[in-house]
Amino acid sequence: VYHPQFYLECDDLEIFMKKPDKSQAEKSGQPAGEASNGDSPDEQSSIDKVIARGSMVTIEKFTENGQDIQVGKCKQLTYDGTTGIVTLRIWPQIQRGAHLQIADEASTIMTITPEGHFKSSNGRTRTEILQGADAKPKTKGLRRAPEQ
Repeated sequence: VYHPQFYLECDDLEIFMKKPDKSQAEKSGQPAGEASNGDSPDEQSSIDKVIARGSMVTIEKFTENGQDIQVGKCKQLTYDGTTGIVTLRIWPQIQRGAHLQIADEASTIMTITPEGHFKSSNGRTRTEILQGADAKPKTKGLRRAPEQ
């Protein structure tokens, strides 16, 4: 799944769409029941929630400066379309540069905000400092568009 803010790989994916709001559709001149495509920054996404599951769910997301990419892995991931928060569950880990934050317990939860900040809760984690080629997250799908 590609979204302007992240790239996602998983085995099973559920996407829950927001129900059309008739009053908002009338204000925008869009017929009720038609989903917004989100082309305008003023338009909100029509995605309510995304749940991704698998033996390895991988998400690639830009950091708060928009220049670097952080890579998260887990077995279950939830994206909240309203808040933009990504929640990683079941053995999560997040790599940001040379820092790799790894859950020491399956119950650990890690969240990534829309700005790219992350935090962990509900269990212990450890930080590994990576060196050499491993010190830069490996990405598959998230790329910054060439500046014009």
